[in-house]
Amino acid sequence: TIFVDGSLPTGDSSDPVVPTRAQLGLGTPQLGAGLIYSNVRDRHRFSAELGYSQPLGNDLAGTTRLNLAYWYRLTPAQFPEDERPLEVRGVIELLSELRGSERGRDAGTLVFLAPGLQIYPSPSTQVEFNLLVPVAQSLRDPLGDRQLGGSLTAKFRF
Repeated sequence: TIFVDGSLPTGDSSDPVVPTRAQLGLGTPQLGAGLIYSNVRDRHRFSAELGYSQPLGNDLAGTTRLNLAYWYRLTPAQFPEDERPLEVRGVIELLSELRGSERGRDAGTLVFLAPGLQIYPSPSTQVEFNLLVPVAQSLRDPLGDRQLGGSLTAKFRF
């Protein structure tokens, strides 16, 4: 599968006190594209994503992502033919990012191991909780070394 993504500018990226990468928004639109491969067998799923995104209106470097994921559907064991029950999946992801050099800093990488849980209360709604465990990092940016963290994601399909 081929995908194209983008993001709208959020926030002001011209604050001289806080570096752009440390601000809430990059202050510029971003465009990206990539490839996704998925394989589903019964309760098991595997996915690989390779993508690239580039901020358009400033001198920030582009980012290449390579993400690998494995899901196991915890419940239901089998889907009933006449209804769509609550679906819960365990997930383990390897999230990696390679960023080009920017503003006098060398290029670098970030790699996280992200075990988590996905909950599908309906076919059009997904909630995901992940623990973010840094595995490798050579990126030197204003955010500093990444520590143990977490993420909460909600997705709605229209």
